[in-house]
Amino acid sequence: MDNATSLADLISQLDQGVHLIEWQGFPLRIVRQAWGDLAISLYGAQVLWFQPAGQYPVLWTTTKPAPFPKAVRGGVPLCWPWFAEPLEENAGEPFHGVARTVEWEVNSESYNAHGGEWLLKPVGPIWTNLDPAFSIKVAGSAVTFKLTTHNVGEADVRVTQALHSYLAISSRASISVSGLDGAEYADKNHDFSVFTQSGDITVNEAVDRIYHSTADVYLKDVEWQRVLKISKKNSQSTVVWNAGAGAEDVPDIGLDQVDGYLCIEAAKTRQYDDMVLAPQGKVSLETTISVQSLS
Repeated sequence: MDNATSLADLISQLDQGVHLIEWQGFPLRIVRQAWGDLAISLYGAQVLWFQPAGQYPVLWTTTKPAPFPKAVRGGVPLCWPWFAEPLEENAGEPFHGVARTVEWEVNSESYNAHGGEWLLKPVGPIWTNLDPAFSIKVAGSAVTFKLTTHNVGEADVRVTQALHSYLAISSRASISVSGLDGAEYADKNHDFSVFTQSGDITVNEAVDRIYHSTADVYLKDVEWQRVLKISKKNSQSTVVWNAGAGAEDVPDIGLDQVDGYLCIEAAKTRQYDDMVLAPQGKVSLETTISVQSLS
């Protein structure tokens, strides 16, 4: 495949079935079935594309990714074993952790005309005393992501994480986000000052907030005549992010792409979630994104 081809165009050229191909240097497993299309990067266990049959894409991925082996902007990057800046004991380590920049493999796979399930594990250990696993489940026009962490060591480990979902939208002017009215949030664009959400969220400028909420969130898109319902489990934090005018300084977004996505992320953050994972303990983070018609 031509590395200059966009991911959407690449997928459209493939027949129904499962394809192992390379795109922009990244090893992809692409599944095309009656229910739609799914693309998984085995570098980072990153779902880069989900598009139910006959519908608009659910996930957004940049058309100009950074060169391999840097992480691809878009889809659902795994932020693990920390979200955003490293925890103090991991100073100097990469932003958003290491899971998205190592090789993973498919341990199990099953699919039919209605959906499928995939389980991925890293190729070898990737962080001391922590063993992660990532599962993907498609059921019609809904997709569920679940990141599980097992502390296989003998001491407590602090863990934060996020399923950094880039959701595809028609444009920022055509969307609104409901479900977080009345929730407290820490605003990164205002030095993490704490505010309370009033009404729906609109995205007329840069937004970077961590909401203290377990509620379902609804992304209404008038132009595309749909609502994306985002539900989650085992998370006290919902992150909402779009770079706004700041995208001009982000090479793999840019002002030409900033209007195409909104991140609404299930997360476990240092602001609102318990970070301590006891020896032999397990913790999971799960989110489901489902497509509903706008009625």
